[in-house]
Amino acid sequence: DRQGALVAGDLLDSGNMRAYARSMLKTTGSKARLWGLHNYADVNRNRSKGVTTLLRTVPGEVWMTETGGIVKFDSPSLKTSEKTAVRAINYMFTLARRYDSKLRGYRSRIGRLYQYDFGPTAADARFDASLLAPDGEPRKAYDAFKKQARRSKK
Repeated sequence: DRQGALVAGDLLDSGNMRAYARSMLKTTGSKARLWGLHNYADVNRNRSKGVTTLLRTVPGEVWMTETGGIVKFDSPSLKTSEKTAVRAINYMFTLARRYDSKLRGYRSRIGRLYQYDFGPTAADARFDASLLAPDGEPRKAYDAFKKQARRSKK
């Protein structure tokens, strides 16, 4: 159990993540053993680059501390919708469960997964990764999350 644990760094799966993590390792004398990952790019682009990079760079456990399917975001490079959010939610759980022997196992190193926002988010918000619509009604992503969470308990 990691009750009261302190995350060494909470990193975004972006281009400078590896350099930042290495700098943190150097600063801490490589003693850090718990890392947070905001892996929106991986989850919403159906890839594993960010989580793979972090697992290869740092020792210890990684928690997906902020993740989820993005319904709305002002970015021309990312297609978002309720449909893509469902796909992203399903893939988020796939990443958390994945096993890759070259990395000594994702499953053995990814300890927790935290959905960013249960919701609801305001209708005029610039960013929305909520499981609930602005009116408070569950989205299809909520149903996907619930199904995957139940599956993960088994």
